[in-house]
Amino acid sequence: MNREDLIALNERLRTNPTPTDIEYARKEIQYWHMEACRFKDAYEQEREMRTFLGEAAEGDTARLYRAWDQYRCAHLLLANDHSFIGKPGGAIFFIIPGVSQEGVPLLAVNVNDVFYPAADCEEYSYEEAPELWEIARLQGWPGIIKWVKARRKARGEAHEPWRAMDDDPNTYEGLKARVQELEKHLAEKQG
Repeated sequence: MNREDLIALNERLRTNPTPTDIEYARKEIQYWHMEACRFKDAYEQEREMRTFLGEAAEGDTARLYRAWDQYRCAHLLLANDHSFIGKPGGAIFFIIPGVSQEGVPLLAVNVNDVFYPAADCEEYSYEEAPELWEIARLQGWPGIIKWVKARRKARGEAHEPWRAMDDDPNTYEGLKARVQELEKHLAEKQG
């Protein structure tokens, strides 16, 4: 029904409605009511879809940010010589870095001569990299050793360092103490 027909029907309904006009008006009202309900349902479905897509996008963004932060922290640990890319099983003398079954490089903290008088390392995952980087940033080498110690203690492995790790060997004071230790050792050797 076009606009002119609706205006004419409305005029007839106000002045002298016939039973046919009333029935036709009732059917038009029902039709437009169903259309309104259909549009309302479509709008509700669209709103629900927008909400769902928005939540999914927020979740994806959060996952991407977490992954980016994990890789960023792993890179910072590698760049600052707090860790290295290792081989499965903890072997650290290698030519080609190892990868996990998922195809990502294996990350490890180098703890040579800390818990054993030998080459040693502690593997960590990308998910643990942000926590480990924060420890390294705030506490330095002693904090990393405490982190490894706590992990090994939880697994029931040897967790006490066999030599003192109070000072970061890469700080001025740590290097100075090491030089003094070596000078003392040399003096003892020379008699």
